[in-house]
Amino acid sequence: LADDIRGAAVVIDVKTGEIRAISGGREDISQMQYNRVLARRSPGSAIKPFVYAMALENGKTFDDFINNSPIRMRGANGKIWAPQNFREERPVPMGKLPLPIGFIRSVNLPTIRMVLGIENGTEKFVSLANRCGIWGNKNILRDSDGIIWFRHQNPWKDEPPPDDLEDGLVPKLPTVIGASGVNLVELAAGYAVFARNGVYIRPTLIKEIKGPGGLSVYKFDKPEPKRVISEETAKKITILGRAVTEFGTLKISMRSIEQQIAGKTGTSNTPGKNI
Repeated sequence: LADDIRGAAVVIDVKTGEIRAISGGREDISQMQYNRVLARRSPGSAIKPFVYAMALENGKTFDDFINNSPIRMRGANGKIWAPQNFREERPVPMGKLPLPIGFIRSVNLPTIRMVLGIENGTEKFVSLANRCGIWGNKNILRDSDGIIWFRHQNPWKDEPPPDDLEDGLVPKLPTVIGASGVNLVELAAGYAVFARNGVYIRPTLIKEIKGPGGLSVYKFDKPEPKRVISEETAKKITILGRAVTEFGTLKISMRSIEQQIAGKTGTSNTPGKNI
């Protein structure tokens, strides 16, 4: 069974934004060019910290209640959209529940209703995610200001350069429960914002280029920190993330780790993610 497991990892130094380790999979690159770190995939509920951060930034508090009740509406394509909560043996009861429980138990319906209750909620969510460096564009990475800092082109395939305007987070309700694809680098960089108390730092892949004999040829400028959400909001999301590991959806996964950790699960039609 272990031989069938596939995964990816990004390790970012929170203080500097430097990427310390990155792995897009264990396959031989000559046999498999699929890079799970840069591939756009549905994050599922791993996107919810940014949804709840948007809500907190727009007046919501831990004392608020959100409505866990069925949703059924007609989408732009004319088809009926009826999202569901993740199926559990002991599901969260229907009806009103405290806002923190919606996050800790990762419940879809009250999360959507919470966004519906905020004026231009989907647009505000996408804006906040963008400020945290999460854009969801194919083959490119953007910083908090939308400036492209990395382009990826498969050297094993003869394909055109990336389209700067392709894809991206869509300001629609399915996006707030993880329907729009993102990649692991930008998602990890976004999570680092909470660890920095609301400050974004563009990730660094290369610090310096050296020539023969170790002589420095070029040094890249250090990225400037930029506040993108309030310190209070960042700390509250971190508190919720810690609760997820103690009695939420990450409890079993983190039970053997003694160090205090904050995290969030995310499940979609692709294999689940833990961030």
